[in-house]
Amino acid sequence: MKKIFNLIFIVLIFLLTGCRSDYNYDFNKLVNNVEKIEIIELNYPQSENEATILYTLDSEENNEILSDLSKIKFEYPFGDPPTMDGYSIRIFYKNQEYEVIAQRGTKRYSKEGKEIAWYKRQCSKEDFDNLISKYIN
Repeated sequence: MKKIFNLIFIVLIFLLTGCRSDYNYDFNKLVNNVEKIEIIELNYPQSENEATILYTLDSEENNEILSDLSKIKFEYPFGDPPTMDGYSIRIFYKNQEYEVIAQRGTKRYSKEGKEIAWYKRQCSKEDFDNLISKYIN
């Protein structure tokens, strides 16, 4: 009985710690579906609709930031949902949905502004800050 308990315990530990997956944005999927990209600043508890627009990218910059974004590795961490605040990227899609990508989370909205998806993805603060600083400094 003790052996079975230990085996179950080891399997549970493996499943809880070894099942982290990574996420990368796909440049080829994004490039043909994006209408507009903005660099915004969120101040919690401010909503994404009340964000301060810091910079709106032109079409050439859209391709550049999408390429850079596709090179950043996002992870799905364990723990409580993060607060989305600070600098973020807001991507408007041709289907009139939009997505807000922050260093510690991502939300997707319908054209009416209703949240339709929330992803607990995070990337390196350094990688995200370097990406943002290319456009606001």
